[in-house]
Amino acid sequence: MNLAMTSDSFKNNTCNTNITMATISIRIPDELKKKMDSLDEINWSSVIRNMLEEKAEEEFIRDRFQKVEKEIKEGRFKTMEEVMSEFEKKYNLKLK
Repeated sequence: MNLAMTSDSFKNNTCNTNITMATISIRIPDELKKKMDSLDEINWSSVIRNMLEEKAEEEFIRDRFQKVEKEIKEGRFKTMEEVMSEFEKKYNLKLK
């Protein structure tokens, strides 16, 4: 199954058309493809794109926390406030 979108389907998609998009290809079992094809009202590219986005964000946040955790273990911070302040500055977040 190729996740590339044709120009017609791209125009009808709810994605912001001002963003460029890369194409990826995945292999799935034939039985799964048949089930997906029977549900033609579902935009599978959008479903998979959203799942990938969520997983990437989850892993990105996990990576950030692991880096800060390492710095805590190395004794760089004395209080939780220092940790939160550094985390907010480093990653442009508001935790409070």
